[in-house]
Amino acid sequence: SARVWFLAGKLAYRQKHYTGAETCFRESQRIYPSNQTQFWLGKTLTQTGEWNEAESLLTSVRDRFDHALLDLGWLYERKGDLEAALGAYDAYLAIHPDHEFASSQRVKIKARSLEPEALIEEVERLVEFGEQIPDSLFGDYIEKLLDTGQGTRAREEVRSRLTVLDPRVGVNVAWICYRKQAYDLACDLFMAFLEANLSNFKYLNSLEAAATKCNRLTEVIEAYKRLAGSLPKLHGRLKTLFKRIGSKG
Repeated sequence: SARVWFLAGKLAYRQKHYTGAETCFRESQRIYPSNQTQFWLGKTLTQTGEWNEAESLLTSVRDRFDHALLDLGWLYERKGDLEAALGAYDAYLAIHPDHEFASSQRVKIKARSLEPEALIEEVERLVEFGEQIPDSLFGDYIEKLLDTGQGTRAREEVRSRLTVLDPRVGVNVAWICYRKQAYDLACDLFMAFLEANLSNFKYLNSLEAAATKCNRLTEVIEAYKRLAGSLPKLHGRLKTLFKRIGSKG
């Protein structure tokens, strides 16, 4: 049944098992070609980095599914084509002018086009007027601080907001810090949002790598022990970490 394969693909996608999702969507499309399946296959290939095919699929259904514009925007962001990404979000906002995600991504792209000092100055001007740094700018602000050697300031900003960060923003900043080799900050952020990402193995691998870099594997082990009831597969990771630190646990 094409529908069974399609539903299995959506489930795999939502669990971030993108390779499995791709297999399901391709089989569904083989059995019964569908614009909706084509759309979801395009979304999936965007996540796996097969951008040329993903772009072709999403572009072909953008007139039928407005949300394809959001996925195209994200695809272009990942490719580093910020002008095309901005165009996709603008096209979506022309249809849905109050859409929060598209608006925030547009602000982020605009911010990324600024020189580091200009963005930092803009954010600090907002703070001077008593406004909180918008979530849509926070990740870019932290990245620019790290890029300009202001690691201490970046750490102060992140740790002052750690308990109130929107999870999506927090995870995004975690990846930024990880890429910029600010492993202590990345570890703080990965740990803060661990419970919601227990099935994301890339997330867990990166948490463990960051913790290793800043000598905090024992914290990760304690967190895994506490959460192993929710995800029994953590027991296997615990065994590996115990061996790494030379402990029997």
